[in-house]
Amino acid sequence: MPGCLNRSTLGTTIMNRLKMLFAVAAIALQPMADSPALAQTAADFAVGAQYDTTHWTAFSHGAVTSDVADAPGAEIGKPGTTYRRIRITSPYGKMTVSVTDGALPWPYGLDLAGYEVADLDATLAKAAASGASVLTKPSASTDRRAAVVRFPGGYIAEIHAPLER
Repeated sequence: MPGCLNRSTLGTTIMNRLKMLFAVAAIALQPMADSPALAQTAADFAVGAQYDTTHWTAFSHGAVTSDVADAPGAEIGKPGTTYRRIRITSPYGKMTVSVTDGALPWPYGLDLAGYEVADLDATLAKAAASGASVLTKPSASTDRRAAVVRFPGGYIAEIHAPLER
């Protein structure tokens, strides 16, 4: 059947996604190596220099579209602080890497993925009508509005829409 995954295709898909996950983690952990307090932690989790930003974007045929060292912490539930936010665009889609200390307030950090939509309010209304719970009220940052949603079955995701310019 066209479009169906067999075991071989499924295994390849899972391995490709795992490679992408480890590569993104390596990119996120790179700046930690510059901090003596965090150097050992970074060394424990890094997968190698071959997965730095240059190699990852070459592998994914993507590009870093922004690397903000002082993104507003309100985006991750920590108002009054900053964190590093890296945005990558590739044929895989758009990706945001949040570099934090990992100590995020609930429900931030529990989301497994984020989805960009054209109309955040309409999407949240449809999600709520289908039984989803909006865990954080929509909030605006520098270039988008976002909310965290828990869908039936427990799946948590961020839904965001670009701000009109």
